Amino acid sequence: HQRPLGYLFTRNPGFKHGEEISALSVGAVLKSSANYRQVSSGAAFPAFYDNTEESHAANFKIAADKARAAKKGVWAHDMTTLGFVPTPDALSGAGALIYPKFYRRVAKWKTAKPDAQAFVKWLKAQADGKKLVIGAARDPMPLWQLFEVRSKTKVAVPYDVTKLWFSE
Repeated sequence: HQRPLGYLFTRNPGFKHGEEISALSVGAVLKSSANYRQVSSGAAFPAFYDNTEESHAANFKIAADKARAAKKGVWAHDMTTLGFVPTPDALSGAGALIYPKFYRRVAKWKTAKPDAQAFVKWLKAQADGKKLVIGAARDPMPLWQLFEVRSKTKVAVPYDVTKLWFSE
């Protein structure tokens, strides 16, 4: 949605607003952000865009990998890679808690009866379903191609979501 991404610091991060910091200090500064604390505690998934600084993404990926290995927070319930029924029930607290980049797409898809193939077909027809994703395969692919039909009602995104980069 062309929104700027930023970091929130709730404590003194060791620099002043607008001040440049060295590349060697980036990791420590990011770790002092609320963003990093959310990802490392499992309270949020990381999302990377084509304008994300690679060193920043690497720091957040490490934090997410550790949270996932410990099954912290969202990682304890996320069914994105295993399979979920793309309905509003999957989006509730008791649901699949799917990765946020896909959450919005499921929320926009309105259907009375779950149908995995119909969902993928619908997503393919959407403008944002054609946005490119890097990191799932060797070459960039449209977002809709990330979804794999697992059953009549379930789809999955069988990729490590911490390696996906989205174009906006």
